[in-house]
Amino acid sequence: MSAGLGVQVVVETDPEAEERLVEELFTAVLADIGADAEDHDVEDEDEDLEEDDERVVLAVAVARAEGKLLGWASLLGPDEEDPGPTVQWLLLSREIERIKTGMYDEHPATPEEIELLVALTKAAADHAREAGNEAIVWSDPMADLDAHVAEALGASPDEELGHIWAFEDLAAVAAPAGLPAVRTQVATEPTENLPDGTDVITIDVVDTDAELSALIKGNRAMVEEIIHHDTEPEVLAAAIHDLVGKIRELNPDVRTLRVHEYDDEDVEEAAELAGMTVAKQLHFYRLDL
Repeated sequence: MSAGLGVQVVVETDPEAEERLVEELFTAVLADIGADAEDHDVEDEDEDLEEDDERVVLAVAVARAEGKLLGWASLLGPDEEDPGPTVQWLLLSREIERIKTGMYDEHPATPEEIELLVALTKAAADHAREAGNEAIVWSDPMADLDAHVAEALGASPDEELGHIWAFEDLAAVAAPAGLPAVRTQVATEPTENLPDGTDVITIDVVDTDAELSALIKGNRAMVEEIIHHDTEPEVLAAAIHDLVGKIRELNPDVRTLRVHEYDDEDVEEAAELAGMTVAKQLHFYRLDL
């Protein structure tokens, strides 16, 4: 099938198709990096992609233009938690940027990206329908692509996954009154494998199991997960502000902070107590076939 001028989408059912595509992706990464390729270790990235989901790959919809790989959408078999086969997509341009910089680009979805993902998702949906499935689901916590695809295909939110919380202007952030005093220490982490221009600040909350680690690129900081165990939300909220203080001290050019929260009531309450706002509500989207 075609998806826009010169773009072809083909569904592959070869069990090794996704593995070959991942190899093609990293060939493109090394070509993009060029002279720095010898210093850039993509093996960890390859392992991360392979470990993202151990479910059976039923099919892969692959998009190319003039033979050049643009992206793909894998149709994963259902499991105990998901109501139907799950579509996981990858856009080559965004994935290369993520590998190079350490975080996904947060730029708004372009019409070309939306058109491409709609075609990939529709191809995966058609295959799922022909295989006797009643619905497919998908999500994209890193960008706003999921909602655009849902709107184009007539899908609806099916399950809330969590939120992305934000401070949009770190220079103006002040801790609300009433938060407890906490003691934190900056953890020492190796940084030799970080992408160029990327930094990490990790703080441990003394006398707790809580840890907050911010990945920093340019004027953005992102916490993918707040690690905690039996830690009160008020303490986590205070720790968020301590992290803000460390970021402002060590990386004064940072302007925004994002905290990802996946169905975690303690982190959700902590973000609210800290005065963060919801930048994005995360959902699984469901498309009935």
